[in-house]
Amino acid sequence: MTKQGRHFNPSRTSPLDMIVRDGYRGRREAYIGKQPAVAISTGYCTDSNLIRGGKFNKSITILFHGQEWERYCCFINMIFDQQNMIGQLYKSALTFSTLPESISAPLTFPNAAISPLSSRRAKIMNTPLERSKGALYFSDIGIC
Repeated sequence: MTKQGRHFNPSRTSPLDMIVRDGYRGRREAYIGKQPAVAISTGYCTDSNLIRGGKFNKSITILFHGQEWERYCCFINMIFDQQNMIGQLYKSALTFSTLPESISAPLTFPNAAISPLSSRRAKIMNTPLERSKGALYFSDIGIC
């Protein structure tokens, strides 16, 4: 699946099909035409808190199939015009979760770099917050 209506696979869709607009509270949102875009990614689900999501957030963790991870990163970096990304990674699986209302801005980890599937070690800051979230900061940049 590449794209059908407002549903798309970020690992397979052209970034030229997307429109990015500034949204609520400074967040940037992706659109296809005039409709909010809905991403569908393929992978192996390693953990899910969608049904029993708890009081504050729901989450799902997936391990991308094959080269889907690299393609996903390139697509996201291109549509949002970013060279760095922040993700919650554990054993190469990426966690998607809702953000609690109490958190106003995304976390930043300026001194770390890793690609989850590369053989390089992460240069992570050893803080309690970073260890508890399992968050890694990575900056693999490709040139088109």
